[in-house]
Amino acid sequence: MKPIRVLLLGMPTMLRQIVRRIAEDAPELDVVAELPDAGLDSPEVLSAGPDVVITGADRASEDAVMSLLRRRRGVRVFGISADGRHVTLYELRPQRIPLGELAPATLVTAVRGGQPGGS
Repeated sequence: MKPIRVLLLGMPTMLRQIVRRIAEDAPELDVVAELPDAGLDSPEVLSAGPDVVITGADRASEDAVMSLLRRRRGVRVFGISADGRHVTLYELRPQRIPLGELAPATLVTAVRGGQPGGS
């Protein structure tokens, strides 16, 4: 199996060390770069060719994440809070959601962007 290329970006030093240790303990993960002071939009991120970017949540603004996801297809971005308690996954991928039997309410709800049967 091809290793998953991981880039560590803009996290506090201690958090970055913990995440690096986690990655080093997982044989399928390969940390290809650490960019403690770079942003998601820096050229170094693209040139490292990561499959996954793990960054501080403060660096994971919606605009920066979406820009990276559009420029590097298939990359996944994990934003970790500074205290390490919360993580958010960002990815851009095709999605197929079966909506079941066609009914006017189902169609209208889906077009509006909601989930049929939800609120």
